[in-house]
Amino acid sequence: DFKNNTITWRTPYKPGTLKAVGYNNGREATYDELRTAGSPTAIRLDVDRTAIAADGQDIAHITITIVDPEGNTVPNADRPVKVEVEGSGRFLAMDNGDLRDNGNWKRDDKPTRSGKAHAIIQSSRTPGLITVKVSSEGLPAVGLTLPAR
Repeated sequence: DFKNNTITWRTPYKPGTLKAVGYNNGREATYDELRTAGSPTAIRLDVDRTAIAADGQDIAHITITIVDPEGNTVPNADRPVKVEVEGSGRFLAMDNGDLRDNGNWKRDDKPTRSGKAHAIIQSSRTPGLITVKVSSEGLPAVGLTLPAR
């Protein structure tokens, strides 16, 4: 009976942790937590694969997150990030979920939105290592290596 099947609560802001718990038949079934974030100090990269096929078509999705010293996502950290790819792969696309964006997904430099962006890396036809480096002014650059087999 709620618009878009979404229930909302208005709560006053206080720094700390907000935990939502879902129950099924009186037993905890799921939970999620939001923690007040501090200032941005790092970039975290999370990749959905441990390796990709060296077939010139396989892809890996990399989530780019701006985090505070405790690893919390900094939701107001909308800052430019740049993605560089070397080795047996290439940069394919990047998005940040901003509906106002003009849809230019081929740019390798975009701002994060709510502290996050998403990059897609594609393999070449040559087996080897794909090195991905992500940088943002004022934060240490980070990288990851993904084998293309």
